[in-house]
Amino acid sequence: MFLAQPDSLIVTREFAERNGIRIGAKVPMRTMDGEKQFTVRGVMKSGGLTQAFGGNLAVMDIYAAQMVFGRGRTFDRVDLALNEGVPLAGGRPPSSSASGRGSRSGRLRRGASRSTR
Repeated sequence: MFLAQPDSLIVTREFAERNGIRIGAKVPMRTMDGEKQFTVRGVMKSGGLTQAFGGNLAVMDIYAAQMVFGRGRTFDRVDLALNEGVPLAGGRPPSSSASGRGSRSGRLRRGASRSTR
């Protein structure tokens, strides 16, 4: 099972094709403890989210990512995407209430390198 294995990744089809990666391949990444090998457990179909960052996208379990990248048990970033045609202002009310009591800012901010979509 993908989530039960902390060394697991799912990569985009574009990334896999560009790099000759197949399911079961080992991918090296730098972590808090030096370079570690992660196993590609799946390949995402093209479209939607997989187009972010030019298709250079990998997904892993959030708790495993926090551990290997030294984030502890806190989230330092959450990216949101709006449906096609929904302006940024239209996404604020539900999203800002979802940030909850634990939120440091209590408001949404557009990331420095993010577009308005």
